[in-house]
Amino acid sequence: MRNALRLALTAVAVAAVSLCLVGGAGAAEPKMKIDPRLRVGTVCFPVTDPLGLPRTLYGKRYTTPTATSATPAIVLVPGIASSTANWDFSPSWSTARALATAGYVVYSYDRLGYARSSYFDVPGGGETLTTREHRRMLH
Repeated sequence: MRNALRLALTAVAVAAVSLCLVGGAGAAEPKMKIDPRLRVGTVCFPVTDPLGLPRTLYGKRYTTPTATSATPAIVLVPGIASSTANWDFSPSWSTARALATAGYVVYSYDRLGYARSSYFDVPGGGETLTTREHRRMLH
């Protein structure tokens, strides 16, 4: 009886936390303020891989029509096992688009070995993609 009560209370607690985190059924999707004139383009960055060979990092550039060469830039670097898509989930829910709307030119890219920036043609190459190498390629 005691275990059944404990199990039931645990189930109620999990359901309550899930409801708080996810929201109730029919909850409105959060809206971010995004400039409708925003431009999103594909960009490519040439880098040298750890073996000294030329490679390309693929990414996106987010900007508004009012951006100039004096507009400050932000580079969004995804974490491990992430890609540029993590900064731009949808046109209405996007860190990259919100930052561009706030007055920045925003660049996001896929680190070498992730998403579109492939590094699969180098046997054992993943072992050479250290934090130090990723930092070097970023700079």
